[in-house]
Amino acid sequence: MVEQNRQPGESEESYVEQEPVGRSARMTWGLRAFGLIVALVVWIAMSFAEGLSSDARWVVTIATLMAIW
Repeated sequence: MVEQNRQPGESEESYVEQEPVGRSARMTWGLRAFGLIVALVVWIAMSFAEGLSSDARWVVTIATLMAIW
């Protein structure tokens, strides 16, 4: 018998194996590319912000990248 990941106390009858649901590889790489492009645009746009330090500019850029990824 194949060992399945079940919750403690869950019987074999109540366990239903589910197919993993996810994005296709094309969608994943497309979103990664989109994230890099948007992060670059934000980085360039933040260069026009007066009084914004270089570190703050990087923080905004990385936060944008993390939000999209």
